[in-house]
Amino acid sequence: IGELGIDIVIPLFDAATVHLARVPFFGLSASRVVSSREACEQSLDKYLTRRFVRGLVAMPAHYEIQDLVSVLRFEGPFVVKPARGCGSRGFKIIEHFGERELVEIDGALRRKEVIVEEFIAGTEFTVAAYVARTGDVLGAFSRIRDHVIDGEVNRSIAYRHSLVLRAARSILESHADAWAGPITM
Repeated sequence: IGELGIDIVIPLFDAATVHLARVPFFGLSASRVVSSREACEQSLDKYLTRRFVRGLVAMPAHYEIQDLVSVLRFEGPFVVKPARGCGSRGFKIIEHFGERELVEIDGALRRKEVIVEEFIAGTEFTVAAYVARTGDVLGAFSRIRDHVIDGEVNRSIAYRHSLVLRAARSILESHADAWAGPITM
């Protein structure tokens, strides 16, 4: 940092990057290293994120309200999670949809406040990457989300998983002009 003449680095949590991306920095002797406002907004909206990564990586099946009505009493498991936000805060696993479960989420699903996907059991990974302003991915590493409390990772294990890293790079390189700085996926 000293070699590059950087005086201060202010770390941010995920949601703060959206606000920082909106702040005009014209005329200031400071710069921000943050993705575009559109990319930040998109990363917090699970519907937009699904659209963005479609065709780049495999995604779990996604269900709209009409799908759930037609599969009433269909065995899951399904995951219901807030449509906006990061991490796994507020998610709920439902083993099967019956009338009661459908009534509970009907309004929120119609207003796009929640998203319903198939639940896929297995190891969950997080990838941390750093993207230069040129769009080049300068580095990335994967971690196993080992212990999660209320949607926040309490403990992770560094684990180099080449397939996960390749998928993350594919996403970042597909819209290189939108990303900059530290990225968590």
